[in-house]
Amino acid sequence: MKKLLVCLTAACLLFASCIPVPDPENKNQASNTEKNNQTTGQQDENGDEESETEKSEFKIEGADEYSLWEKSEDGKTITLIKGEGAAEDYVPEYTLSGDFAGQIISTIKGTVLKLNGVKLTNKDASVISAPLKIEIKTLKDTENTITTTGTKNENNKTGAITGEKKVEIGGSGTLIVAGNIRHGIKGKEVELKGSGIITVSATDDLFEEKLRGPIYDENPEATRYILCSIESRHQTKEIYSDLWSRDDNSNKYVWTIEHVFPEGENIPNCWVNMIAGGNMDLAKQYRVEYVHTIGNLTITGYNQNLSNMSFEQKRDRKSKEKKKDIGYKNGLYLNKDIVCKKSWTIKDIED
Repeated sequence: MKKLLVCLTAACLLFASCIPVPDPENKNQASNTEKNNQTTGQQDENGDEESETEKSEFKIEGADEYSLWEKSEDGKTITLIKGEGAAEDYVPEYTLSGDFAGQIISTIKGTVLKLNGVKLTNKDASVISAPLKIEIKTLKDTENTITTTGTKNENNKTGAITGEKKVEIGGSGTLIVAGNIRHGIKGKEVELKGSGIITVSATDDLFEEKLRGPIYDENPEATRYILCSIESRHQTKEIYSDLWSRDDNSNKYVWTIEHVFPEGENIPNCWVNMIAGGNMDLAKQYRVEYVHTIGNLTITGYNQNLSNMSFEQKRDRKSKEKKKDIGYKNGLYLNKDIVCKKSWTIKDIED
């Protein structure tokens, strides 16, 4: 099953940025561009950033007398602060425009940054760094870019936007975030909102790392998006299912992620025997290492009907009337290899 994901670099890079995937009908999109150097931070033949003559003057405006900032002596670091006399729960607000090469640090919880046509870059470090919650808004009809440049390093967990708490990104303009060191957006929690267009990219090595790991455990929403996107690309008029439909009562997706090797801690004996030759300790180890990887996942509209059943039962399951295949023989492209299997092993997951 993993082989199917070669064509889905764009969707998978959402993991790299730790971003939950929006509903396909939502105008607020998060996507990857395969050529990061086409987004922002264009360089000349010597690898230097654009010349000063091509840059727009950088401006930062506070909403009032309490939204202040300090600039380092070298001019490469701007620290956002609140002025004396501001209420304890005061939330500063700033409007940024023009080009700036360096780092912007937000020190106040809830700080709001309004982007009014900016090109923000930094080398070997985050462009925007926020130890507390931060909100970033793009203004209507504006194009904005935030880019990190420098040497790619798997030990550098830097994002172009790095928040240790919650990062909210919205507005009605366009925002392109290119994390050419590691992450595009790195945050404990990231929320996308508004009606603007948001494009996020990260490094290829991070994409591969996320793809090989327990991606469902890290981001189930994006995992579902990837699997449904694969299936949608192979649907025909004769075989069609609305993979984005929701239940009228619960508003939850009808089609959900199915773990072939069950994800529960209480592993059924039939699976212990099949996956680990009867060795319970080994089965538990395999569960930790493989159960949430992409090779063990598919989608189904009958998750509760499959649950912890044996592989054969999941594969051949039919409706109560015995007229409809509700197991892996449901005709999905994702299951075309699974239905040919007589058993399910770690090798099958890895392949």
